[in-house]
Amino acid sequence: MWKPALIVTGVVLGLLIVAGLLWTPGYNRAGVHPTLLAIEEPLQSATAYFDETGHYLSATDARGVEFHIYLPPDHKGSTLGYPREFVSSNSYPALTGGIRHTCSNDSRKFLAQLIDGYVLDTLDRHECLRRLRNAPFDALRRWWLEKTFWFPA
Repeated sequence: MWKPALIVTGVVLGLLIVAGLLWTPGYNRAGVHPTLLAIEEPLQSATAYFDETGHYLSATDARGVEFHIYLPPDHKGSTLGYPREFVSSNSYPALTGGIRHTCSNDSRKFLAQLIDGYVLDTLDRHECLRRLRNAPFDALRRWWLEKTFWFPA
């Protein structure tokens, strides 16, 4: 009598855990800044990297227009946020007159979707996804790939 109930409970809990890890929150297109919506997909090329000064995304869209996006972090107490972003056609948007605007959660999720879809599989890619999207599966995937030393050169 107990065994079927335990099996069903275990299967349901297992499915809920897997669904929770795989779930990534979407974004509302109306909340994405118009400068970012100007990027036309599919991207011809894209690179992303992360260092202590912030996130960088360089992309060439379907029309051949280059976009360089920089998100500097803002530390407030124990939380890390990205309240603003710089978008430019130059390599260093914060230094060369890039358009500065507030970075909404929807803009961050839009950038994470671009990184997830077009940037090659590297540690920097996973770090950018983990910090921008903040989904549980991103942190777990990065930890696993780091521990197994699986990363293409």
